[in-house]
Amino acid sequence: MSESSALTFPCVFPIKVFGRSDAGLETALYAIATGFDTKFNPTSIKIQKSKQGNYVSVTLNIHAESLGQLDDLYKVISAHEAVIMAL
Repeated sequence: MSESSALTFPCVFPIKVFGRSDAGLETALYAIATGFDTKFNPTSIKIQKSKQGNYVSVTLNIHAESLGQLDDLYKVISAHEAVIMAL
């Protein structure tokens, strides 16, 4: 079965994660990203906290090799207890 996608692989793909502002979330996302992307650059992580500091938005730029890799990455990220949504 071939993958059908509007993306051309390999590519750099941004993933935005919204979650509870938990000190462990950013560390967990870094560990997940490096597990899926051997070229992951931690300086590319963008973090923005909510006004009250209860929530955080984290953007990760992943070097994607396939649609399957992205699907698996989204599943692992979404399963983290502090994650509300991953786009």
